[in-house]
Amino acid sequence: DAPNVDVSVDGNVAISDLGFGMSSGYAELPSGERAVKVTPTGKTEPVVIDAKLNLEAKKDYSVFAIGALKDIKPLVVVDERAPAAGKAKIRLVHAAPDAPAVDVKAGDPTASAAIGNIAFGKASDYIELDPGEYSFVVTAAGDTKAVVTFEKVKLEADKIYTAVAHGTLDGQDSYDFGVRVFVDNEEGKTFLDLKAVAETKKVSVRVIHTSHDAPNVDVSVDGSVAIGDLGYGTSSGYAMLPVGERVVKVTPTGKTEPFVIDAKLTLEEGKEYTVLAVGELSSIAPVVVEDERAPSADKVKIRFVHASPDAPAVDIKVADPASNAVFANAKFKDATKYIEVDEGEYEFVVTAAGDTKTVISFDKIKLEKGKVYTVVAHGTLDANDNYNFGVRAFIDNGDGKTYADLNAKSN
Repeated sequence: DAPNVDVSVDGNVAISDLGFGMSSGYAELPSGERAVKVTPTGKTEPVVIDAKLNLEAKKDYSVFAIGALKDIKPLVVVDERAPAAGKAKIRLVHAAPDAPAVDVKAGDPTASAAIGNIAFGKASDYIELDPGEYSFVVTAAGDTKAVVTFEKVKLEADKIYTAVAHGTLDGQDSYDFGVRVFVDNEEGKTFLDLKAVAETKKVSVRVIHTSHDAPNVDVSVDGSVAIGDLGYGTSSGYAMLPVGERVVKVTPTGKTEPFVIDAKLTLEEGKEYTVLAVGELSSIAPVVVEDERAPSADKVKIRFVHASPDAPAVDIKVADPASNAVFANAKFKDATKYIEVDEGEYEFVVTAAGDTKTVISFDKIKLEKGKVYTVVAHGTLDANDNYNFGVRAFIDNGDGKTYADLNAKSN
């Protein structure tokens, strides 16, 4: 937040009108103790830096003016401008006052740090790297989570670089955090800015396999397996997938064909989804529903999904088949809206839609306040197959895998 400045050495202006983020380039100064003063351009006061620097003969220096204007100070580092034959040399200067100590890694935030634990106001030693393209990743010191990832930058053999982290992490000011790379073994002015990779926004998605005669499956998203070996009646749990249009393909586990599902899904920012694979294998289809995983503190949230292909439209009631439906006229592939109910034990009864005759009733199940449930009817009514009709209650506001089966009462 400092203005453009003039830099005076022993009372004479040596560098003028130097702006934020810029380098003066190298200037020749006498060795020995030098009085250095920094003032706003064209003015003799206020003196924002007033320091004495001891410059040794046959050494090269960079002096960084760092920090907010109110506590600006000089950081003096010795430069190594002699190239390493066939290698690139690079160091980091941490000049972002509100950023923590950082590690700089190549490519992967879980990799070993190329430059480690550099705090504000510090400069690392130079390191030597093979020439080539590098995608640098910044993490907090000792951490494996990327704070910022940069696009690839080409480092050239026999060049020497000083990478300067500058600006702030404060989203309320105009000084965005960035990394600027200066070339040391030329005039010292040349630089390039590392470009941050745009953050990929993601949403939570789970898959529930309810296709009774389908094998275990792999689910690929945009050509990469995201969920592996998902069996009938189970949930993958929530995975983070990028927003936008995604190509989803489902194949038998360990195989790349046949595609039992090949669909495009549009995932919107700020939403969460469950994708149910429903129907017989010959007509399997995805049913995509939006989840509401935020709990109600004093209530239970619950919804019903009809995934039983040969069952009619149904009503779900509590205890008495002649009572009003909690979920009414739910047809195959339907998902109801969530409703809120009190915590407690519930004895659910299924009837055909609009009827009062029990098709199946279940033992009591306890629903807990603060939990969100998706209750899925699956299997078939066909007594000649091995896929008995059942109802499974998944808990949405955990990992998305946990479930409890409703136990049918004996006739």
